[in-house]
Amino acid sequence: MHHFATQTIGVLFPLAPPVFGQTLVATAVETPHLLHALLAASCSHHARLVKETSTSQRTILKFTDLAITGLRAALSDPTETLKPQTAMTAMILCTNDVCNGNARTWKVHLSGVMRLLTPLLERQSTTDGDIDPFVLCLLKWFATLDILAGLSGTHEGCVNDGQYWNLTRSPSCGIGQVDEICGYSTELMPLLARIGQLARRNVHEQSIFEIFTESSSTLSEELTDEAQDLERKIISIANQSPSAATLASHDQVLASELHNTHLAFIHSALLHLYRRVELLPKSHPKSRAQVAAILDNVQIIRPFSPANVLILWPIFSAGCETDDLCERQSIQTRMLNMQTMGMGNFTRARDALARYWELGAPSRWDVYFAQSGLELVLF
Repeated sequence: MHHFATQTIGVLFPLAPPVFGQTLVATAVETPHLLHALLAASCSHHARLVKETSTSQRTILKFTDLAITGLRAALSDPTETLKPQTAMTAMILCTNDVCNGNARTWKVHLSGVMRLLTPLLERQSTTDGDIDPFVLCLLKWFATLDILAGLSGTHEGCVNDGQYWNLTRSPSCGIGQVDEICGYSTELMPLLARIGQLARRNVHEQSIFEIFTESSSTLSEELTDEAQDLERKIISIANQSPSAATLASHDQVLASELHNTHLAFIHSALLHLYRRVELLPKSHPKSRAQVAAILDNVQIIRPFSPANVLILWPIFSAGCETDDLCERQSIQTRMLNMQTMGMGNFTRARDALARYWELGAPSRWDVYFAQSGLELVLF
């Protein structure tokens, strides 16, 4: 438990409010299923750090089984289902599945969290719209994972409109500021969700010839108008900075890097809009400009800064859309740096990216990985 409190939570959420980690640990001490979920996550993280598998795997499975058993018991008790620690247990199990590459179970846990959050938030919300800080962090955790799952491939996400119980309009979320849990402004969430929807629709509607030659028919006027509207809205929220509270509670250099993580997401959103919605080729000046902008902001973030944990999706997106060898080397180096922090998702994403480059896959990365049966969640 000491490893989770001092290492794992800081890797998962390097800029979360200190009260979040403190409350999480204190609550777990009194909630066995939550405690077991945290121990499973901590053991998984430690195993990735030391590259030990057999003994650690048995311990991870033991704590995971205990957490699932306790969670099932809690779900059978109506008084327990409305407690934030019940949803938190499911959220931790889901995140651990994602980090360990357990594709069969993370979706089950994620949808379970959504079903638990709705009545919980109805009970927690006050008349002025404020939400308990611990519950708010849980909500952002869920939203971040769900959004990135919806952008990483063909998964539709649990909350299709990206509004997440009006999270983007909550006074507790610091509108106009970079969120410390997500690494980008919550105002970007519904825009990202819509890009994911349109991208998945394009995959379904394109012919095999169009997918593999990256050619397409002219976009409809309706889709063109929506793409331009999304572009305008994304650009309008580019100039945002971390809150005064975040700057006050964390190392100044680390906190200031949130500005660059946010911009990396802004330019990734535009890149996905151009490539997966407007279907522009990767060589198009608009596509190339976004790759360059992503990498410019990544370079400003220190090579081993914990803030790198927040930007797997932008780094991977840029990597899939560049043929430049220097850019590819820079991306691989940055992702390798993050593997040293025990982030299993960086390991799988880096391996998948290397395979995509090696094969010279002719189709877009989202199409290629879907056809290969490889499911990534770039969280």
